[in-house]
Amino acid sequence: MIITSTIILYAAYKINYMLSLMHSPINKDEIPTKQDAQIKQKSDPGVSCGDHRASSCLACGKTKNFCNGECQWDNGKCLPKKKLGNAKKIKK
Repeated sequence: MIITSTIILYAAYKINYMLSLMHSPINKDEIPTKQDAQIKQKSDPGVSCGDHRASSCLACGKTKNFCNGECQWDNGKCLPKKKLGNAKKIKK
């Protein structure tokens, strides 16, 4: 009998807690927008690794799966992408 009462009280507590979360007011100013993310990304120092940012390409991650964006995987390291303007032109 004591165990059943404890379980019922715990369930009632959890239900009450979940209902309070559902009915809590939401401040729309606190919800980040896509524009907020873009502003943060522009002001964030470092490089874009694709889905995340890091202080440098070497800090993007230790596998090629984490090396994207402004970086590229080369010889087992994540390095900055070479600019097309710096590439040597091939003569025909």
